[in-house]
Amino acid sequence: MPHFILTQVQDLQAEHSSLSNQRIVLGGFSMGGATALTTGLSAWLDDNTTSTEGTEAAMKDNSTAVSKQTHLPTLAGLAGIFSFSSWLSTQSSFWPKLEAARMRRFTAISDSSDRSDRTTPFSSGSPLLPPVFLGHGSADALIPYAWGVDTHARLSQHDKDNEGSDGQEVNSVQWVLEPGVEHKPGPQMLAELLEWTLRALPPI
Repeated sequence: MPHFILTQVQDLQAEHSSLSNQRIVLGGFSMGGATALTTGLSAWLDDNTTSTEGTEAAMKDNSTAVSKQTHLPTLAGLAGIFSFSSWLSTQSSFWPKLEAARMRRFTAISDSSDRSDRTTPFSSGSPLLPPVFLGHGSADALIPYAWGVDTHARLSQHDKDNEGSDGQEVNSVQWVLEPGVEHKPGPQMLAELLEWTLRALPPI
């Protein structure tokens, strides 16, 4: 996880003590968008997995659980992630993490026949993905919009596994392809990002 992002978040929270991760949206443009996607999405998966492992450890050894919880990712629980004119490489280490998290979601750790004794990451109703906003211009000659389409498709295929705390399907990934826009955020993208951000942030 890029150290400079952690430093910026920590400095921001030090300046505003009441600012929680749930009120932070991480985003970027071009390569910055790729960094935001990789960092934020990986932290989300790591947090859910580590939290569950900590819960299991608490049943055996409370001191172990405390130790695990002190290593929760600093970016855990972000309100959302956005990127403009960007993509998530098919070679990114995030994709194997996502597939492993999806499989663990449906695989019980315990062999007990009593389902109440079974515990898996995300079983408490945490969405598999955080809210994600992807924007791209159709005339982008630097980073082809087809790369953004592929990133959107790869993330969206997991929306069917994205269940919220109320048991309902959660559509986490929003995609905006703006006609005629080159390698920059267009007015449509910016307008829809504002609406998305207002939905992603919890009420004050």
